[in-house]
Amino acid sequence: MNLSENIYRSDFYYDNTRSASGGNTRLHYHQNYELYFLEKGNCNYYVDDRYCTLRAGDLMFIPNGRVHRTNYDKGLHSRRLINCGEEYIPSEILKDLDETYIFRNPDTIGEIEEIFELIEKEYFVHDEYSMRMMKSHTHRLFYFLARHREENLGSLSENKIVEKVVEYVKKNYTHEISLTEVAEKNAVSSEHLSRLFKKEIGVGFNEYVNSLRLRQAEFMLRNEDGKSVSEIAFACGFNDSNYFSYRFKKTYGVSPINIKNKESK
Repeated sequence: MNLSENIYRSDFYYDNTRSASGGNTRLHYHQNYELYFLEKGNCNYYVDDRYCTLRAGDLMFIPNGRVHRTNYDKGLHSRRLINCGEEYIPSEILKDLDETYIFRNPDTIGEIEEIFELIEKEYFVHDEYSMRMMKSHTHRLFYFLARHREENLGSLSENKIVEKVVEYVKKNYTHEISLTEVAEKNAVSSEHLSRLFKKEIGVGFNEYVNSLRLRQAEFMLRNEDGKSVSEIAFACGFNDSNYFSYRFKKTYGVSPINIKNKESK
């Protein structure tokens, strides 16, 4: 997995983007905390091997250092983004901000938009008071979220069964693993688990398992010269090297042998 640190180096970054096209952003991380507010459209958000589906009005908090990316559906979408350092978060709230979460409450969208508008206004003002005003508005936003967090908290996986399944898959994806096996371990039918997993995570069970395997394979192709493509495929849980090559090229746009040859030069 190729990770590059986000180019935003300052303690505060703001962006307001409107687009009519879909597409993916790259995997990245940064040292600042992130607030992502989706005003219009739909978005699949990926954080640390977890997926969630955001809809208009959702605000997502991502702690610093977490690997993440977005995938937008085709059609108009609009989002506001803040990356900020610790000084923009009230200290009594900062100590509890170690988990990614989704804030979802239709009744408060207007107030959230109002605060973002104030932050945006100050972001583009450069006088002796603008940074203090921006910090004040950002503090207000975090206080607002903290006040309403308990009754309006969403998460990347809102179901305890899915939570357990995700943890199991992350520990065992390099071995043979099936939906039926995991469903039996959690005393539910495979059909029910399939629907539940898709609803909570945003992708199907097999797609999720393969995504973990492919990311591990990509890392090994770039870093382990002593193993062949077939050996890496089997080590990552694929029992058919041809299928592995097909899925890898479909996902990354290049065959695994090309990556291995490029890295070995």
